[in-house]
Amino acid sequence: MTGEQLFGICTISRREEDKERGYQRLLNKNRAQKIASYIDRRRGLLPNNLIIAFTDKVKFQAGKLLIPKVRDAALVIDGQHRLWGLHLADADFAVAVVGFIGLDPVRQKELFITINKEQKGVPSSLYLDLLPDISSIVDIDVAQERAIDLAKALEEEDTSPWWHDINLTGEGKGAISLTNFVRKLKPLLTQPTISTLLYEEQYKLLLNYFSAVKNVFLDQWNDAKSLIRKTVGFGALMEALPEVFALTRSEKGATFTIEAVTDILRAIEDFKFDRTNLGAGSGTAAEKAAATAFTDALLERIRSEKEAGGEGLVKF
Repeated sequence: MTGEQLFGICTISRREEDKERGYQRLLNKNRAQKIASYIDRRRGLLPNNLIIAFTDKVKFQAGKLLIPKVRDAALVIDGQHRLWGLHLADADFAVAVVGFIGLDPVRQKELFITINKEQKGVPSSLYLDLLPDISSIVDIDVAQERAIDLAKALEEEDTSPWWHDINLTGEGKGAISLTNFVRKLKPLLTQPTISTLLYEEQYKLLLNYFSAVKNVFLDQWNDAKSLIRKTVGFGALMEALPEVFALTRSEKGATFTIEAVTDILRAIEDFKFDRTNLGAGSGTAAEKAAATAFTDALLERIRSEKEAGGEGLVKF
């Protein structure tokens, strides 16, 4: 049936309205509006069926399903956001619906749990690796989507130096906001060397890089007064990543392991992330200048060590 027909006969059993019998979560209006925008932009394509449970007002007689045009003819089991998206959209078209007759509340909850708990979504790595292939037909900022997902993965993984330290919502705690992390990461994902990597490879690169940074500059990493995890220090590290990546692979046989990066950065373990080294400014220009100070110090120290060892100057 059409989205508006379905919306006209359905109610939703929500927990906040019926603590004992309700099982649906609160409607996310922003999510519903995004679905509506998607429907109108893509001219209506919702291939997955919505699942509803008919009340006793619906009858199946003589091979026909008799559905009265009343608001409580059915309860939504799966698809409340799609249903509201259909309602909010300008377009109205037929969608696939699976409807159960005589499904008691216990079985409804069982089905709801099975759908929402047992089924597995597409792994984010696969989803993000497929985005470039469809960017010509959908309005998706591939780099933005991937940067957000990488930042969230670093924040959620307990082996990451950024575990619970990226502020994802703007309301909680964290050294760096998600917005700021994505602001610096997104441009890196468009650079030739990094953009060709798969999602999991990009995640590993970031994990290894910041794990090595934390290893070498541990005291500063744990010091709330240090600039290393503040905007200018973080910005400098992100700006410096491509050069550190190239330098490490050149010096360590095309590897970028935590150990290899740590060994490279040990050359400047006495580098201080303070205003003396990073400057007093703020913004992108200041971050770039701070990155230059960081990489210049690293290259100069490595050149000096090579020269002292009789290898001569090396250009990078």
